[in-house]
Parts: sequence; C-alpha cells; structure tokens
Amino acid sequence: MTSRPELSVSFHNFEGNFTPTKSALLRGLAERFELKVEVLGKDLQFFSVWGKDLIPAKNRPRALRVWVTGEPYEPRHMIYDLHFGFLPESLMGKRWIRYPYWSTQIDWWDPASPLSPERLLGERRFSPREKFCNFIYTNRTSFRTEFYDQLNRRRPVDSLGRVLNNTGGPCADKIETIGNYQFTIAFENSLSPGYVTEKLIDPIAAGSIPIYWGASEAKTDLNPEAFIFARDFDSFEALADRVIDLSGSNEAMERIVTAPVFHGNRIPEQYTNRYYVDRIVEALSSSAGMPERHTLNDVLIADQAIYGTRRTSKQRFRQSFRKRVDKIARLLAR
Repeated sequence: MTSRPELSVSFHNFEGNFTPTKSALLRGLAERFELKVEVLGKDLQFFSVWGKDLIPAKNRPRALRVWVTGEPYEPRHMIYDLHFGFLPESLMGKRWIRYPYWSTQIDWWDPASPLSPERLLGERRFSPREKFCNFIYTNRTSFRTEFYDQLNRRRPVDSLGRVLNNTGGPCADKIETIGNYQFTIAFENSLSPGYVTEKLIDPIAAGSIPIYWGASEAKTDLNPEAFIFARDFDSFEALADRVIDLSGSNEAMERIVTAPVFHGNRIPEQYTNRYYVDRIVEALSSSAGMPERHTLNDVLIADQAIYGTRRTSKQRFRQSFRKRVDKIARLLAR
C-alpha cells in the first residue's frame, strides 16, 4: 500500500461560518494527500475576500497561494499564484480558472443530495404544484423586489426570506421548500460577467422553474431550456406576462421542468471538482519557481502594514470632524 504525500494547508479571509473540512476543494485534495490543516500552511494557502489576513513573505516557508471566490470581487492585498474566480477570462492566463459559484454547490459525495451529479443528471419528472411562486432574499436589492411587486400584483407570491416576508418567518430548508412551488424568482445580487450562483441551480434541483436574472454565461453553463432567462424580455411586464401564461399550462411547465439541467446532460468537465483539484496539484508540482515570480509581495504587504497603522479609526474620525468644523467656520466667516 502506497502512502499518500503529506500536504500542509491553511485558509485565510473566509467567512466566519466557514468550515475547512466542508470545503469541496479540501475534500478533493484529501483523496490524494494526507492533509494537515494548520494556522499557516507550509505547502498550500487558500485566500478569500472576507478579511485582510496577510501572510508575510519574508522568512516564511514558500507555499502555493490560491485566491478563491465565486463572488464578484477582484483579487486584492497580494499577488497570488493561482486564482479561482467568477470572471470567464483574465489576463492571468492559465493562472486564472473560472469558478462559478453554482459549481461549488454540487455534492460529489452524497448521491442522495438533490445537488448530487446522480440527481442532477438523472430522469427529471414533473408533478403539478398548487403553490405559484416564491421569493427568498436577505439583501434588499431593488431590481428584484420591483419584479416581485410586479408579479405579486397579478398573483400572490410567497416571500419566504427576510425581505418583504409575508409567510410569518424565513423558511428552514430552502431546496425542500421551493420544491413546493411552480416558480422561483431567482435574481442575482448584481449583473457581472460569469457571475452565476446557486440562485439558478437550487430551484432547478428542486423542480421549481427559475425566473433567472443574471450573467449570460448561465445559458452556456446550464441548459437554457430548464429555466426562464429574464434578460430575454424587454420589461418586467413582459416577463410577468410570460410567467402567468406558463402557470396556466401544466404541459408548458412540464417541458421546462423535465429538460436536462446541462447541455447534452453532462456536467462540463471544467466545472467539476476533479478539474479544480487537478489545477491545484499541477501548480503544486511546479511551485519551486514561484518565489522569484512574486517577490513584489514583500513590498505590497509592507505597504499595507504601514498604511493600516498610520491612523487609528479614532484619529481618522477626529481629523474628519476637524475638517467639517473648519469648513463651517469658513462659511460663517463669509
């Protein structure tokens, strides 16, 4: 029996509720390495966008630095060796891998999960649903709340999240709940190239028809016959008309619900967890030449440390307050 090589890994600037052992990338790596998750990874360091934790470059073991997010944010604070981001392309060439958030939601390990490959690629069945449409959001983005209002005027829409809730409180299990509805309002927080999230794939997995507003890549990532693409319409009114028309025909809704989730009923190889892990393993095998490539990090990190400690928040407030007082004094003196 051949023992797997050891790999020292760390995670930085991830959300507060992030659990490394639940990371799909880490679970994929665990199939090839004996992993050791540490405060500061000696071999591999993952960075996200929810903080400013910096790793000094000097006098440290040189690890592969990988920037990861499916959110519409650019790399910041440092120069990284490998990037997993939402944009479809980048000047970084092979160092940039598109990492749409929807792809991170696929459960490659539990066949019973509604988001498992087995379920997503299996036979899709339609059953009539009495409930019309749902709306589940926490962020008060005006664009989607306006469409909610437009559709709700024609036929009541259940708001199941914190925004405009009309059902007595947020739902507990999103996919299970939306599976009771014919339609789901699935609008992204913002429109950015390549930014396609779980808002599209969750209702598809639940058998509810997504009314999706987001990046054009949604049509190439997934099968456009499996959802309504809101940007195909020239107004909220026209979009609402289409939804109302569909809701009156089980035959029309069945065609959408039973359509394959993906083109050719296969998950594109470049969006599989295996593909992402392969890119990391390739970069690890060639990381010996990377320290010279990104020595600019020494300067970047030093600059941020200087600027970050130049003034405290209290000092910045006092300076801003003094400027306002001086401005008022000048106006009164005129």
